[in-house]
Amino acid sequence: MKKLLVIFLLNSFLSFAQDKDIFTIARSGTVAEAELFLKNNNEAINKVNEYGFSPLILACYKGKYELAEFFINNKANLDYVSEEGTALMAATVKGDVKLAELLLSKGANPNLTNFEGITALMYASQFKNEAIVKLLLQYKADKTLLDKQGRTAFEFAVFSKNENIINQLK
Repeated sequence: MKKLLVIFLLNSFLSFAQDKDIFTIARSGTVAEAELFLKNNNEAINKVNEYGFSPLILACYKGKYELAEFFINNKANLDYVSEEGTALMAATVKGDVKLAELLLSKGANPNLTNFEGITALMYASQFKNEAIVKLLLQYKADKTLLDKQGRTAFEFAVFSKNENIINQLK
C-alpha cells in the first residue's frame, strides 16, 4: 500500500510539473520541475512570455537563485534585454547581491540598458544599494553612460542622497 502511495504521489508530481509552463516554473517552481520541463522543451530556456520576459529574468526578479543558476548552466541568454531590462537589472532592482554576483561572475554585461537607457548601475544608485554599486563597479560597469534623459548613475545617486554611493561614483 505504501509503495502504491509513493508511485501515485510521484506520478502526480510529474503530471503537475508537466502542466506548468517554463514561466510559471521560473517564478515559483523548482529546479527539478525546470529540469523535467526542459528535457522535452530544451528551446524554452530562451523563450520570452507575452510581456517579453525570459525565464532567467523572472527567476531573478523572484529571487530564485537555484533556478537562475540552473538556467544559466543550461545556456540561458544572460544578456537578453526585455523592455524593462536584463536579468542583472531584475536582481539589482530586487536588491539581490548574491544573484547579481552570480550573473556577473558568469559573464552578464553590466552596461546593457533597458528601453529608457537605464543600466543596472543606475538602478543600484537609485535604490541606494551600496553593495551592488560596488559589485557592478568591480565588474567594470560604465558610470559615464547616459539614460534617455541624459542622466548618469552619479545623478541617480545625487537624487537618492546616498553619500557613500555618490563618493563611489565620483
